[in-house]
Amino acid sequence: MKIYIHLIITIFCAFVCLNTHFLLAGVNNKPKIKGHIFNAETQQPLAATNISLLGTELGTSSDSKGFFQLSVSQDSCSLRISHIGFADEIIQIKKSTCFDEPLLIYLLPANLMLHSVEIHGNRFEKSDRSIENLNIKKIEARDIVNLPGAMDDPIRAAQIYSGVGGGGDFNSFLTTRGSSPAQNQVIMDGIAIPNPYRMRIAMGGGLSIFNPQTIDDVHLHLGGYSAEYGNALSSVLAVTTREGSRDKSRYSLSLNLTDLNGVAEGALQNGKGSYLVSLRRTYFDLLASGFASEGSVLPFSQEISGKLTYDFNPAHQLQFSILNNNEQMKLLAGAENPADFNSTEEAKLAYANAAFRSVLMNRFILKSQIATYKDRTNFHTYRNVNEEDNEFAVQDVFSENYRLNLKQTAYWQID
Repeated sequence: MKIYIHLIITIFCAFVCLNTHFLLAGVNNKPKIKGHIFNAETQQPLAATNISLLGTELGTSSDSKGFFQLSVSQDSCSLRISHIGFADEIIQIKKSTCFDEPLLIYLLPANLMLHSVEIHGNRFEKSDRSIENLNIKKIEARDIVNLPGAMDDPIRAAQIYSGVGGGGDFNSFLTTRGSSPAQNQVIMDGIAIPNPYRMRIAMGGGLSIFNPQTIDDVHLHLGGYSAEYGNALSSVLAVTTREGSRDKSRYSLSLNLTDLNGVAEGALQNGKGSYLVSLRRTYFDLLASGFASEGSVLPFSQEISGKLTYDFNPAHQLQFSILNNNEQMKLLAGAENPADFNSTEEAKLAYANAAFRSVLMNRFILKSQIATYKDRTNFHTYRNVNEEDNEFAVQDVFSENYRLNLKQTAYWQID
């Protein structure tokens, strides 16, 4: 019995070995293409050259000596030889070709044709390479919109940096290292803005007047700034507004937690400039007016801003920008005695800036600016003292701040 079992096991093992031998023989009998790839000019071997079998997903690459080997399942095929910086070579392998002899393939160097890249420079932009810029924090316009808690406000966005704070949750007053807001200067397009806040009546300056959709960038100077910024004691926040699109007209409409914001921009007809117009308004009063109760306060703020750029020639440019903000808050009187008491408080801000820039001797840039700033706050109350005797009291309190700025800037641009 043991002899029969041993015989069966022996026959089974022999059968497995024979099948394995035939399978391996079938694999090893596949035609193999091998060869060496060289640089046709220097005769040096080309490593990492791609060899692909056309019509299939098979392929390989050459080693450090330019040698390759590829197994194929057919006698006739086509190979594509490719290497970066060399012209592709297609080789036809026919049945008559001896697969045992290595191929000698020479690739010719070829110039690569890439797509053109256009770089547009602005000769009016001042170079950022200076020692002064070591203490400057740059805030991009997209960061103002994306930062959590910034509420689309560049002054609130600046509070992410160490030492920079605000006056509280309900105002955007800029403070740095414990300073008062008056010790921090805010500048827009090179002109100081004494009171750069809106929603002053409802929130005491809850948001700044800067529209994130019209801002190019914001630079926060935390120290080491030059005499260009006057009497700033703690920091300087410099806001630069952007030009309108010069390629085509664009329109956008956005809605955030407080405002509805619309922007229109485009190029001038002669192609020598651009325009940018923005309208912004709060919508709280519109939503609350339908269900407001007696004694409710309904504040609103609306703003229009714009920038016009005109190029007389490549060396002379004129820019004119405006900003007008108007906000108001009314106190609703009671329904029983609607004429007994009325209160209205409003604040207006008007800003205009004209700048003419010239390039002299290709490097000397001269910029002349004239700007006006006007800020007015008015508080009006009416109170009925004695209805029988027709006695009433009216109170008007207002404050006004007006500034005229003349600024001349010159700098030499160094490559």
